[in-house]
Amino acid sequence: MPRAISWKKGLSSILFWSIISAAFIGPGTVTTAARSGAEYGLDLLWALFFSTLATILLQEAAARLTVASGKNLGEVVALKYPGSGGRKVQWLLFLTVAFGCAAYQAGNLLGAVAGMQLLSDIPSWIFLLGIGLLAALLLWIGKVQQIAKLLGVIVALMGAAFIYVALQSDHSFPE
Repeated sequence: MPRAISWKKGLSSILFWSIISAAFIGPGTVTTAARSGAEYGLDLLWALFFSTLATILLQEAAARLTVASGKNLGEVVALKYPGSGGRKVQWLLFLTVAFGCAAYQAGNLLGAVAGMQLLSDIPSWIFLLGIGLLAALLLWIGKVQQIAKLLGVIVALMGAAFIYVALQSDHSFPE
């Protein structure tokens, strides 16, 4: 029997995880999207549609698999492909996910550095080193809940800044 969750705790959890999931749109995404929009206009709208659809379909399939089986994707692969063949598939999936995470994080780091360089002439490698050391320090001394709360605050501030900039910009829509 699932335990009851208070209305306040449930709403707090929904708001908190909504803010964290909004971090999916980080500085790298914003920088890349702004640059692409400035250079290509609406010509790349098909790529946005395709990537959004692919993301939704893949995440929905993984969620359905987890809910139906009670096991995560790695466990299902291990059951479906036992032995060395399964290990190869698991390693392939792991390497694919690790590469995707590294590429995603590299985009965020480069976007953050691009933003910082608007404010200062400090070389980009110093900014990258500083961000890397700060991340390592947070992971070393922080607890997961503290880091999650800090990220929630940062994402909320980013969201407020985006809304402010959007409201202050001159809107000119083509007719």
